[in-house]
Amino acid sequence: MIAKEFTQTALALIWLTNGLYCKVLNLVPRHQEIVAAILGPAHARELTVTTPGRRRAYRSAWCC
Repeated sequence: MIAKEFTQTALALIWLTNGLYCKVLNLVPRHQEIVAAILGPAHARELTVTTPGRRRAYRSAWCC
């Protein structure tokens, strides 16, 4: 039972870090640069935050 709780918490922290810190707060600009390279720089920030960033942050709450 402890292993399951540890795994869920670890996954939640990964999703939270990846979504909130890396994408929404833009602490890792590489994510926005990838979106800009694929879809163009005009809406890269908006698309990085709204789609993958929020979804990953919400997913962290779902894991727990």
